[in-house]
Amino acid sequence: MTVLNKEEEKAFRKYVTNEDCIQKESSLSWDGSNLIVRIPKEMAEYLDLTEKNRFTKSILFKIKEKEGQIIKTFEVIDRTKQRKIRKEKHDKQKTTK
Repeated sequence: MTVLNKEEEKAFRKYVTNEDCIQKESSLSWDGSNLIVRIPKEMAEYLDLTEKNRFTKSILFKIKEKEGQIIKTFEVIDRTKQRKIRKEKHDKQKTTK
């Protein structure tokens, strides 16, 4: 095993970048009342979004304007609002119990 000294490490770091980029297009759908963003599987895995935790997570979109420049970001957060239960499904659950 070889260990680099400080000077060798500095020289090595000049050639190595710590930059990684995942870039994929996402499709949009419309169900009549909501715009739906379809996140590709590779992105969802990276963001730790799964079929099991999809109802406990949410995506927070941010659009800021600062000094004439628009900055668009998003992040995955824990859901802050309770998920709405559709009335038809809720009524079916009552009758089947």
